[in-house]
Amino acid sequence: CNPYMYYFLVRCLCGRGNWERVKAFFEACRVPHIKSCALPVIPDEVEPFYKSATILNWWNEIEQRSLELSLRFRHMFVSDITNCYGSISLRSIERALTLPGTSKETTDGNALVLCITRLLHDMNQGSTVGIPQGSMTFDIVAEIVLSYADLLFSEALSKQGINEGYEVLRYRDDYRIFCNDKDLLER
Repeated sequence: CNPYMYYFLVRCLCGRGNWERVKAFFEACRVPHIKSCALPVIPDEVEPFYKSATILNWWNEIEQRSLELSLRFRHMFVSDITNCYGSISLRSIERALTLPGTSKETTDGNALVLCITRLLHDMNQGSTVGIPQGSMTFDIVAEIVLSYADLLFSEALSKQGINEGYEVLRYRDDYRIFCNDKDLLER
């Protein structure tokens, strides 16, 4: 993407209280039984390889945790969202940040929504669908939409009376769902 517009996107996400809004959003989307494992990780100390903290986080939170859960649960369902970044609509970013249809709906952050969607619209030459890939900034934007989906999923399960008996690990658009009841897992 255009480095100049990318700079403005980073400035938008991190400026004037927006980063606090983003962090509060992720906290609001945190739900029991669904673990998002793709949020950026800051290493405790300087790492010799710049991506080692991210790789170690993936290894611990997805691979090792999957092994632990496979000892507790009899069944696992693996899924992936096809063309996830390419199919994210700018409208879904707006919906995600205001949390409509959830118990945590808000109008706070509209300036952030406008800033993000305007810049992504310009980066996509006027297209309203798709976000670029290849940087942590775009991963955070995708996580906004996917975390909102986690919240919607959790609340939909709760409305059906499904409040326990499953665990979900999500790394960006890859899902691993664990359950002992095969029928419940298929539902």
